[in-house]
Amino acid sequence: MAMQARQEAPALGALTVNGQRNGADHIDRVPTHAANFVNPERFTILPEPYGDAYLGYLSLFVAGPGEVAITPKLFGGLREHYEQIGILQPGQLIEVPHRVENGDLANPYPFPHGDVLERMAARVNDGSMRRDTRTSVLLPTIIGDAVRAQAEQLGMPTLDTPSSDLTNNKQDLREHAAEFGINMMPGRIVSGEVTQDAIDGLVAEFGNLPHGVWVKLPGGSGGDTVLHIERVTAATLRQAIKEMHARFDESAELRKERNIEASWFLDTFAPYGTGLIIEQDARNLGEVLVLGSAHGVSRADGSVEILGHFEQITENGSFVGSRRYYPEPAIQALIDDQIRATARYNADINGYHGIQGPDYVVIRRPDGEIIVRTLELNTRPIISTYADFAARKLGVKHWINTNITLNRGIASFEDFAQSIGPDMVYNPDTKEGVLVLASRTVVGEDEDGQEQVIASPHAKVLVLAQTPERARELLTRLQKEHGVQLGTVEVQVEG
Repeated sequence: MAMQARQEAPALGALTVNGQRNGADHIDRVPTHAANFVNPERFTILPEPYGDAYLGYLSLFVAGPGEVAITPKLFGGLREHYEQIGILQPGQLIEVPHRVENGDLANPYPFPHGDVLERMAARVNDGSMRRDTRTSVLLPTIIGDAVRAQAEQLGMPTLDTPSSDLTNNKQDLREHAAEFGINMMPGRIVSGEVTQDAIDGLVAEFGNLPHGVWVKLPGGSGGDTVLHIERVTAATLRQAIKEMHARFDESAELRKERNIEASWFLDTFAPYGTGLIIEQDARNLGEVLVLGSAHGVSRADGSVEILGHFEQITENGSFVGSRRYYPEPAIQALIDDQIRATARYNADINGYHGIQGPDYVVIRRPDGEIIVRTLELNTRPIISTYADFAARKLGVKHWINTNITLNRGIASFEDFAQSIGPDMVYNPDTKEGVLVLASRTVVGEDEDGQEQVIASPHAKVLVLAQTPERARELLTRLQKEHGVQLGTVEVQVEG
């Protein structure tokens, strides 16, 4: 596959449409982005669906010139701020308010209320919003039959793209890895009945590892379907399976799923028709240098355009956020080889072309050799994609993407500025400061059509600067001078 790199801010919609098998059918349509992480597709396992629902705001950052984004309604003043600094152009955004009853979300677990497309379709049906009058092509984060049905209601065709439960499947990737030269972490897939013999075999294989294993389901959302076992014993294996099973059942109950495909029978390793992945912790192979991810766009002609590399930031073992990663040429060659390999797998096995990229780990082995191992494949914009596109639009090279908790509920952009300090808000003249990426504040309408705001102190932000050191300095100032806490922390808030 031919490869090329891009430094300026690309128009993701145009890149995606142009590279598809049926892209020519949509070449004159307006690419319309929707970050529908919470959606009607039953493969998505989300024990806390609202934890992902707020990410619906992110689609606006990847909308290039002439493209449109559908998002939950922004809190007051934020849209104007985005337009002022160059993140948005007038007419680029379709905002869909939540439905609020008695001062709270109409459904505490937002199925469908966390899904911006389903809310939009409901509003079109009841006449409170117009059906899209542009000639648009919908580019959702998650695609499947139910999402295509939503798009049809909205008058927006989708690309001829396979369902996300196929293209993101960790089990299928591992099963085909050797065929395509994808270097996975050592591990295995187990399925069927949880017998003592099966448990004993896993303990014999993994029990002596100094850093244990990760237990993963084939699909789902991030940490919701991943558990770490520090020391592999019969007891810790059974406890991990029990915990994963409980998360799955909780998600199925929230979604009111009762079909066979959403079943996980007692005393089996994994949900119906799937397997459980047991994967070595990377530290067993050597020193972990980078826990990273990448994104790019693959096309039907076999080419791959790499858009960027990212790395996770940790502090005392705890996750802080992510930032742009600029690997040394020799390491980048190893990473890019894995991007090519996963793109070939996705094209040949799933028929997928479009935005994608692997999560990977860079390891220095005890003998000094540097190796790269693929962890999983994302066939969607990853969270760092949105951060990277925002920074590119602003012309800033270095950033930290992180979650924060403020000392007050944020009902407006003015609230946000006062909470972090007006001098910390992103300044286009100095090209540094803090930018809101997403907020858990809900802006909705009641049954009378009156705006209702449920303020939250929790937000995802981007700390931008001209150097990585300066970005980290600004993040430290947020914590020390303005009382901002990293992560989503339960706090008593003002206002």
